[in-house]
Amino acid sequence: MSLMLLVLSGCTDGAGKAGFVEDRAGLLTDGQRERIDRFNRYLFDELDIHLKTVILKDSPTDINVTAVDLFDRLWLGGAARGAKGVLFLIDPVGKQVDWL
Repeated sequence: MSLMLLVLSGCTDGAGKAGFVEDRAGLLTDGQRERIDRFNRYLFDELDIHLKTVILKDSPTDINVTAVDLFDRLWLGGAARGAKGVLFLIDPVGKQVDWL
């Protein structure tokens, strides 16, 4: 499974608006999605970190560019008092791991 973790700060938007889990590939069961959502909600409520998990349906040409674009469009971290946002991007088709 390919994934990318992108940690940036200084964005503006609400956690409720951007949400915590987006499974574009439909890989997660309801229980798995709820568990991830609960964990991400805890991070937001208790540690002031907005973590968004996105599972891609198709493998992007460049996962780094996709992650930065997605992070910017979602404005992750804007609802956190410290403007802390994390994007956990999973590419199950590409089977590569990138950390930025």
